[in-house]
Amino acid sequence: MIDKKTKKIVSNESADIVRMMNSLSFGENNLEDGGSERYDLYPEDLTNLIDETNEWTYQLLNNGVYRCGFSTTQEAYDNASADVRNGMEKCESILSNQPFLCGDKFTEADLRLLPTLLSKSKFIIRR
Repeated sequence: MIDKKTKKIVSNESADIVRMMNSLSFGENNLEDGGSERYDLYPEDLTNLIDETNEWTYQLLNNGVYRCGFSTTQEAYDNASADVRNGMEKCESILSNQPFLCGDKFTEADLRLLPTLLSKSKFIIRR
C-alpha cells in the first residue's frame, strides 16, 4: 500500500493493509440522505473475537497452506498438512452454526481467510 501524497510505501503486509483499508473512505454511495455508507470489517464489539480468529486462521490455515507448499521434508509437510486439516475442521464446526467466522456479520476474519480457502479449493478441484 502506497501513500499517494507522500509517494511512500505504507505497508506490504496483507494483514496491515486489510486493517488500514477498513478506515478508508471510498466516497458516497448515493444514499437517499446524501451521506456515504461504509461497511465496518472490524466492528468494535467484535475486535477481540476477530483478533483471536485471525490468530488461529493464520497459524493453521493461511500459513499452514504456505508451509505445505514450501515444505522440504515429508515431516514438515505432514505437520503443516495436519494444521490445515485442523483449521478446516474448526472452520467447518463454526460455520455449521453461523454464517460467518465471528457471528452473523462478514468481518476482517472472513476476508483474510478467503484467499486461502479459494486457493485450497483450486488445489482440491485440480486433484
